[in-house]
Amino acid sequence: MIEIRKGNANLARGKDYCVMFEAGSFTDFSKKAKEASASEEHSTGRIALALITQNLAMKIIADLYLRINKPKTPTRVFKNKTEALEWLRGKRDLHYLKKNSSVKKNAS
Repeated sequence: MIEIRKGNANLARGKDYCVMFEAGSFTDFSKKAKEASASEEHSTGRIALALITQNLAMKIIADLYLRINKPKTPTRVFKNKTEALEWLRGKRDLHYLKKNSSVKKNAS
């Protein structure tokens, strides 16, 4: 998890970012990974997280993760990349619209 977090931060170059994670049939989430992913520390800079899976078992696990771990950033499960990207773009646009609005208000 720490390596993934560092990789996200490096790719984002200091800007807030969205994450799209595609879970395959053999993807496994440890309890520690679920807790870390939902934590405040691992949510810093993350606007939203889209989890993609077409596997019913993984969808059930992802839904349980959302209910039990309650991630600090908006997180949703999708069946395909198109829907996930559309949702992430909306979250990103809203995030930066709010951020830019507050900057303008503070400058006044």
